[in-house]
This record gives sequence, structure tokens and C-alpha cells, in this order.
Amino acid sequence: SSSNNVGSINDRMLNSLQEDTVDVDDFHRFLAFGDYADTSFQCPVTTTCPIVCVADVAECPEDALCPGTHPDTEYEADHEYELCADGTCVDLTAGEVCDDDAESACQCDALPVMCAKQVDLYPYCSTRFQQYYDSDAECLELQEEN
Repeated sequence: SSSNNVGSINDRMLNSLQEDTVDVDDFHRFLAFGDYADTSFQCPVTTTCPIVCVADVAECPEDALCPGTHPDTEYEADHEYELCADGTCVDLTAGEVCDDDAESACQCDALPVMCAKQVDLYPYCSTRFQQYYDSDAECLELQEEN
């Protein structure tokens, strides 16, 4: 009967996850290949934040510029980094270059630039970037109307 017990605990965790965060399907929708997600089921979840889209790289929030923050990566303070179109950061000093195929995942033509992807606790993504998510949603609505 112990295996039954584990199943119900998992179900309870999943149910509470779905109640106090976005639907899990929505949550997976914005994760791209190579994005980070903590699958340890600790709440709140650590993940790559939804992308921040702006009109120009100068408008990226200071905490969404290169070097990006990834829990598994140590960045060198004296290295020069470049933001690639897909929101990843490359270390120019180490000879890395952006992938030629890198494309912005931003959907709105007026906000085509993708800021550096950030890894954070999921609720903090909203705290940090909600105004950008809102303007992107508005931008898309306008774009669809026209």
C-alpha cells in the first residue's frame, strides 16, 4: 500500500501546483529547447523565465542583459559577452559566437528584440518582468487587430 500512498502525494502536489501557478501546460509552452527547469517538485519552481521582448536592446531591463544568470554557469567578470538573437549569451573573450541560426522567439513585430534569458523562481519572473509581459501581450493584440 506504500506505493499507493506515494501516488496520492504526487497527485496532491500536482494539484496544488496547478492551483497556485499557471496551468502546467502554459508553463511548458514558453520553455524552449535548452531552457532550464527544476524538476525536483520543490515549490516554488525554478525555471527559465518567459522571454522579455523589447523594441531595442537598450530597453532590456538591467537584470536581463548578458551575462545571463544560470545556476550552473559561472561568469567571468572581465569577459565580454554578447546577447544573441535567441536570448542566449556568448562569451566573446572565450571565442564563442552567436549561432547564425539564432532567432528571436518574440512574436510581436514592434518588440522584436529578445533580452537575455533569466533563470529564477517562477513567481519572481512575474515580479521582475510583468510590465514587459503586459506590453508584449498588448502589442500582440494590436498586431492581430491590424
